[in-house]
Amino acid sequence: MITRNFTRLIVPVAMTLVMGTASLTFAKGEERVTGFITSRVASGFMMQTVEGTVVTVGLSDATKLKVDNGPGRWEASQLEPGLRVQVEGNYDPAMTLVAREIKFGKKDLRLATAIRAGLNLTAEQVARNAAMIGQHGTSLTEQQAALAKQRSELADQDQRIVGTTGAIARTNDRINNLDDYNVVESFTVLFKNGQANIPAQYVSQLGAFAGKAKGVDGYKVSVEGFASAVGSKSRNDALSHDRADNVTAILQQNGIPPANILVPAAMSTTGQIGDNRTAKGQAQNRRVVVSILQNKGVAGK
Repeated sequence: MITRNFTRLIVPVAMTLVMGTASLTFAKGEERVTGFITSRVASGFMMQTVEGTVVTVGLSDATKLKVDNGPGRWEASQLEPGLRVQVEGNYDPAMTLVAREIKFGKKDLRLATAIRAGLNLTAEQVARNAAMIGQHGTSLTEQQAALAKQRSELADQDQRIVGTTGAIARTNDRINNLDDYNVVESFTVLFKNGQANIPAQYVSQLGAFAGKAKGVDGYKVSVEGFASAVGSKSRNDALSHDRADNVTAILQQNGIPPANILVPAAMSTTGQIGDNRTAKGQAQNRRVVVSILQNKGVAGK
């Protein structure tokens, strides 16, 4: 039995990793799409395919989960934002893809978990700030002041609609959801073999990307560095770390404050999207993925 209720998780991340082309139509009228889960909905989740389209996926009691074709029991709660999945099923009249089978790899699951872990510190800080707003009303930092302003605005709006009791309930619910993020946009920087220096053509593009981020209310930026699975592990670890740090430096030089950048993640050779037996595949794996994240509580005000 697949549980339809998802545990609230934090999104971070990097949704536009190139994974190869998804095949859309196959046997007996079923559909197959491949992409990343972007958010959860009441009866399933939203995902962005490798072609860039957005698909609503519905879960049912008959939906099967398969992980690397291996044994074990897997729950729908593991279908967290950031997870790369392959979904097979049929579209219903409302154009929801009702999943018959969902496949994902253990490495994909570990990667999604690592991305989520990168946001934990931010979530804990938001929770502490909200508690201080309710208990003390003391002098606040810039982030705490923004949360207090939003809480007041939401409370006033709700009171005009349904009165004080309903307003307080909905306002508290919005504040509790501030640890949820949407991916606004992602950008990929590719690197030469064995190098961490940013190619010249990407410097101005990163500057433009930083400008977009600063125009998003309540934004955070995630940075993830990767290496191809060629060479020693220690060398690939160092390359992924240096690539992420170099991209982070460019973002900061273009006005993104450190407080708005999640701790750069050195992903080493995890999340390989290309075939390392080919030069083209290796080039696809030598990358840094930068994503603009927006707090769902801010986006919904």
